[in-house]
Parts: sequence; structure tokens; C-alpha cells
Amino acid sequence: KRSPFVKVNNGHLDGSGSFPLGIVIVIIDGLIFHLWRDLMLMRLFFAAFLALTLAQPAVAERGDPEEGRILALTCFGCHAIPYQKNVYPTYSVPLIAGQSYGYVVASLKAYRTGERRHPTMEAQANTLSDQDIYDIAAFVSQTENNE
Repeated sequence: KRSPFVKVNNGHLDGSGSFPLGIVIVIIDGLIFHLWRDLMLMRLFFAAFLALTLAQPAVAERGDPEEGRILALTCFGCHAIPYQKNVYPTYSVPLIAGQSYGYVVASLKAYRTGERRHPTMEAQANTLSDQDIYDIAAFVSQTENNE
């Protein structure tokens, strides 16, 4: 494919006929086309990178495990007792020590918005700020079941 920037001329470079200007122009035309295409691709990649960067939070939120240790005392009142059963509705209360950071954050936020339903958990989550949730998740995710 030819670049729209250069028109091929059938003349010669030095007029002697020994080196056709057409060959030089074809080579230059190809270089210009490839440089132009590469520039367009770089602009496209930069625009995509910029869009993805702006769509994501600047830095992933991470909590402070020391703050989370204090806040999680209430959590561990139920979620640290092996074979604990909940009164209403009746089911086994899961142990949360060692649970993944992302799962704890997503679960607490879902309880807070009502996306996940459980009266006790909704009440607890509604008292927490986003930072409280990140702190609890940071502590819980680095805690082992025997701590």
C-alpha cells in the first residue's frame, strides 16, 4: 500500500539514468508509510493506556493490619470459634482468619449495601467506613486460624 504523502516520479536522481529516482521514491515512500503507521499505532496504544489508567483507581486500597486488629475483635467474637452455629438463620459460622483480602473487602461491602443478606452482618458492616473495611481485611488476611 502506498502512502498518500509521496508521488512517484519516473525521472532519475542525477539525470544520467544510472539510478532511477522512482526506486528512491518507492523506498522513501515505504519508510514514510511505516513511520506514519507506527506513529498512529503509538497514539492508539497511548490513548488506550490513558483510558485504562483513568478508569481504574489510582492505587489499590490497602488497609493497616494494626488498625484492623482492633476493629476485628468484634468479628472474631463469632468468626474465630470452631464449629460455631448462628442462631438465626441457623448455619455454621465460617472462620475468617486467613481469608483473602479481596474476598473480605467484597463481602463486607456487599453486606453494607444489602447485596448480601444477613441481619447481624448487615448491622456490623453498616458501622464500617471503607477504610475500616480495608483495615479489617488487611488484618484478617494475614491472620492464621490458630492466632
